[in-house]
Amino acid sequence: MSDKSPLFVSALELMAHAVEIYASNDPKKNKFVILHLANAIELILKDCLVDQGISIYKHPKETISIWSAISEIENLSIEIPMKPIIELLIDDRNTIQHRFGYPSAETTFYYLEKIAEFFKKFIRVQYRAELSLVLESYLNKDNIALIGLIPEDHGYFKKLFELSPEAAITQAVDKINKEVESLFDFKSSSNAEFGYIDRLLLALAKNGFLSEGVEGDYQQLKEARNVAFSKPGKSSEIAWDSSLQTAIKILDAISELSHTNHVDSSGNYSYLKTLFNLSPQLAIQQGLSDIENQLDRIRLRPIWRLRRQKQNAGLGAFEEILYYLSRKGYLPDEAYLNYQGLKKTAKDNFGYINSSKNSDSEKDFHEVIQILAAMERAIDDGIFSGRITEKIKDIVFARCEGKCTICGSSENLEIHHIIPIAEGGDSGIDNLQVVCDLHNN
Repeated sequence: MSDKSPLFVSALELMAHAVEIYASNDPKKNKFVILHLANAIELILKDCLVDQGISIYKHPKETISIWSAISEIENLSIEIPMKPIIELLIDDRNTIQHRFGYPSAETTFYYLEKIAEFFKKFIRVQYRAELSLVLESYLNKDNIALIGLIPEDHGYFKKLFELSPEAAITQAVDKINKEVESLFDFKSSSNAEFGYIDRLLLALAKNGFLSEGVEGDYQQLKEARNVAFSKPGKSSEIAWDSSLQTAIKILDAISELSHTNHVDSSGNYSYLKTLFNLSPQLAIQQGLSDIENQLDRIRLRPIWRLRRQKQNAGLGAFEEILYYLSRKGYLPDEAYLNYQGLKKTAKDNFGYINSSKNSDSEKDFHEVIQILAAMERAIDDGIFSGRITEKIKDIVFARCEGKCTICGSSENLEIHHIIPIAEGGDSGIDNLQVVCDLHNN
């Protein structure tokens, strides 16, 4: 798709104008932000249809509605990010057009932020373009930062704060949650239930990234967000300035930590090791969450579902995978039992975030890393795949010295599964051999 088409350009101009109107801090103009955003979405969706060769005209003087455009886009199996928010926005646009009144600054910014996220995702996939770069032709840096498209600059919250303290606090807390999730992949529902982020902040304070007492400041920040989000009548009771300062300090601390905490390609799990130095219990709990996420992905692979039907060991789905890895030599024999023990220990010790490293925690952490590394090696080796990778082919051919394992021929060679996939085999090195065309058939 072209980012130079008239409809695309008009859509981005409307998006940019919506940001400028909001930045003007005139409450009476908030409704125009809503109208511009909805119209911008309508244009970008119609441009997508035109690019697919679909007419957007009912007849020569009338184009299809935005609802029809959404339906046509979905018929093409093209994902529409933030669709529930877009539907609410369209409904609010239609209401605004027929009533006297003005949306609040918080409601307006909510839509502005969410629709910016829509454009960011949609044009990245459909147009191979970055919203922040496209908007440079229409907006200054401050206004681009206002909608969160310069995330490394936490100072943009101050600009937003001048327009709406409630919107700034709401976005800042959401940003903290997203940054922590991105940094450590905290996605399990149990983590959210037990205040995982609160515990991480305590660990950051303990290790000098934040000042002592941050937990109280963070609770005050969350209360400010709750008031901004659902209790606007109590706004006068909130210390908005100090709450914003707390949010920025937390974001800066997370940013500082992130410079030493990227998961690298060598697979040494540096993000977990960094977390272990902050809090052993958090690291073990996060490692177990990573293990369960990986086990769940393996469990859903067709080859594993087939194998489980053929070779049911009478264990739970996750333990059976670990037991299989033990039989294949990737893990010690007792690994699946250790995993059960790790889960119980982590559950029993969940509240002890500030516990220091000791021999037991180091042993548990080593077992977590051992399981994660074993699963990665097994996946790389094709144990959970029906497809034979080029890497595996090279290893098998080298092992067999480029000759048929049965007759020694070097002509018309192919890779052969010793135990067929249909009978519970896999595409791991130990289940493959080189055979000539005659013996493969």
